Parts: sequence; structure tokens; C-alpha cells
Amino acid sequence: MFSVEMSRRFDAVQGLPSTVRGTDGRVPVVRCAVTMRLGFAFGDDRLDRDQRFLGAETADQLLDEYADRLEAQTWTEIFDATPTFEYVTRWLFEQIEPKLPELTHVTLHNDTLDVTTTYTAA
Repeated sequence: MFSVEMSRRFDAVQGLPSTVRGTDGRVPVVRCAVTMRLGFAFGDDRLDRDQRFLGAETADQLLDEYADRLEAQTWTEIFDATPTFEYVTRWLFEQIEPKLPELTHVTLHNDTLDVTTTYTAA
């Protein structure tokens, strides 16, 4: 069994007030650098004749698609619900898993604040 992660880095504007940073006088983070990682697992039967994962191109395209989408607009404009990293990570998993059944987890790492959020298949 293989376990692989692929990632994309993008800039995002979450659009939420920072109650913690505002309370103690620190400047709120407006734009942050984010790394999105897709993790997937597969067996030998999902390798092509050149021993590459058959879903690698799909994963690559999905990373581009969703990174572009999350970078293009403030998250509060994209989502009706409060776009916490927890919410967006779960939403990404639910969007991507039907297109990439080998998906095991989605991770969003806020590189600016060094906080990682992962949603894993139940």
C-alpha cells in the first residue's frame, strides 16, 4: 500500500475578525499563506505500466482548481457558513473525495501563523 501527499501553496483572505489578536492588541492577519495538501492511499493495482499512480493527474488538477478558487476571493464571499479552517478543510474533502476516491485526508496549513488543520476520512 502506498501513501502519498501532494500540495499547493496559495495566499488566502479568510475575512473573519480575529477576536484573540484584537483583544491583546496585536494586528489581525488579513492575508495569509496557506499550503493545501491532499493525502491518498492506493495499492499496486492503481499503478500504471510506468509504476505511477493512476490518479496523480487528477489530484494535480484538483489542487490547482481549489487553490485557485480559495485564492481568488475572500472566503466569506465563497461560503455561506463561517469559513474557519476546520469548515473549509472538511468542505474540500467533501468536494474532492468523489473525484479522487483514494483520498484519505485534506490538510490546510496556515503558513503565516503555523497552524495545521486536517480532515480525515471517517
